[in-house]
Amino acid sequence: MLIIESIGKRRNFIAGISDTKTKAEDFWSLIQDKENFRLSEIKEIEFPIYIVESLNQFEYLNSVDRILQKIKSIEVLNPDDGEAVYFNLYKVDQEFLPENPGIDRMGILPHIHIDNEHLTEILKNDLIPF
Repeated sequence: MLIIESIGKRRNFIAGISDTKTKAEDFWSLIQDKENFRLSEIKEIEFPIYIVESLNQFEYLNSVDRILQKIKSIEVLNPDDGEAVYFNLYKVDQEFLPENPGIDRMGILPHIHIDNEHLTEILKNDLIPF
């Protein structure tokens, strides 16, 4: 899997994902300021991909069990705080090469903010609500 990420920004983002080298390289060639991006290959991962975004970094998983394990390991900071977000979880079922390469379009990907409400729901049902 080939991933194009912004780097060194106040808020990093994933610009593109492809399982085809040619498509990823073609998309990469359209990005204007390449010094602010990196093209990486992650082996042994395929669609669907779950992306954990935390502290301006990304972790790529393709096992629901690993995601549930990560969620179950969360130390609840304040159970009554409806604003606490532990991380954002994205699901990518297919290639993600949006228009305007190099622009943050992650918001169009299916995602949830793992907060206390979602945490309680996921732990109760042992399911990720996608």
